[in-house]
Amino acid sequence: MLCTRSIVLACVCAGLIVGGAGCGCGKKPAAERSGDPTIATVDGREILASDLVDEYLKVPKEHQAQYEKDPQGLLDFIINRYVIVAEAHKQGVHTEPEVLERIEEARGFALRMALDQELLRGCEPATNQGRAREQLEKVRAAAIESARAAATIETSALRWTNDAADTEVVATVDDTTLTVANARRTFELLPTREQAACRADPARLVDVLVNNELLTREALRRGLDKSPEFDLRMVRARDMVLVSEMRRRALEQIKTGLSDEEIRRLAAEGAGGELPEELIVLYAILNANRPMIEKAVAELDAGKPFSEVHAACSAEKNPDFGTYSDITIRTAPEAIRSAIAGIEDGQHTDVLEIDGQYAVLQVTRRSTVVDLEPFREQIFARQRDALFLDWVLRKRAEHKVEVNTTNLDAVKLAGNAMSPAPTREGS
Repeated sequence: MLCTRSIVLACVCAGLIVGGAGCGCGKKPAAERSGDPTIATVDGREILASDLVDEYLKVPKEHQAQYEKDPQGLLDFIINRYVIVAEAHKQGVHTEPEVLERIEEARGFALRMALDQELLRGCEPATNQGRAREQLEKVRAAAIESARAAATIETSALRWTNDAADTEVVATVDDTTLTVANARRTFELLPTREQAACRADPARLVDVLVNNELLTREALRRGLDKSPEFDLRMVRARDMVLVSEMRRRALEQIKTGLSDEEIRRLAAEGAGGELPEELIVLYAILNANRPMIEKAVAELDAGKPFSEVHAACSAEKNPDFGTYSDITIRTAPEAIRSAIAGIEDGQHTDVLEIDGQYAVLQVTRRSTVVDLEPFREQIFARQRDALFLDWVLRKRAEHKVEVNTTNLDAVKLAGNAMSPAPTREGS
């Protein structure tokens, strides 16, 4: 059986924590609270039994059976998500202009989802997902066509390059400007196939931006932002943005703060294995004539500068003295590994044979601290989900979390049923 931590990591990868429904816990209207007991509080904020059921329905099917046996593991997700949002408020992230822009875009997305539901109310029930998708595309297209006819729209070419300024305007819809920054964020949320199409034809992405703006306006015109259901959806959308931003910042902070020792430890724990423990730079004097190399060894023993001996005795006259760079003890040929064992910087070997030639090698630099930057990103990418979870658990310890086990045990996730709890007391 998978352990709870394994399930946590799997769901982090699936986006349950990062891209889930957001917190929005304990915010249901009072009329909906009957028979919906509190199963936990975080800093006094309630988490209801129905919140747990809602979260269960979003779990990948392959993990649902585990949570039916271990609802505490699923409750931990909700608690962790609230902790992340609480940290965002603590740090003032929710008031930053760029984050507010993303929250506004999330509001637009929530409005368009509400509009989709409204538009489909007039359609016959779909018999399958394909038919439902066709119906939605049809009613959306009609709504967009009607909205375009009533709006003043101007577009310009989208520069799909890294040097394009975020503030560059790519379209205006009446008095609303849409910028490169809007385009980049919209692109990130598109399905992979649509991303490829927009990258090949940037004008297509501009159309997506304009259409999204038109659909958002239509939702507002219909007053779809006035319902309690939309308020709850907006709380969740806002929290989703904050969780995503806090994850990005936490991972950046973790990555920057990883010491070389921690990188080595993570490498040893992961699939990459241990990193090179030593780098060595060698100078070489090479010659097919063994007596010439014996002469070189004698001259070096006498204290003659390596550059002069190299010029006189080496068949290789390159200016870097036949440098072997970035040799590691593990990957060096056996003949070299044996010859340089125990030799310090500035010392040289005796005569040895390498690839049919004779040589004398001088250890120019022996480094026990390698440059780990080439490994850092690779290792961090493999471990980012576990590192972020550890960060969340550390933050969680700073918050007051209380679980009502009596009420939690009464929640039946299998079949999406919920048994009323006899009491709200307990711990």
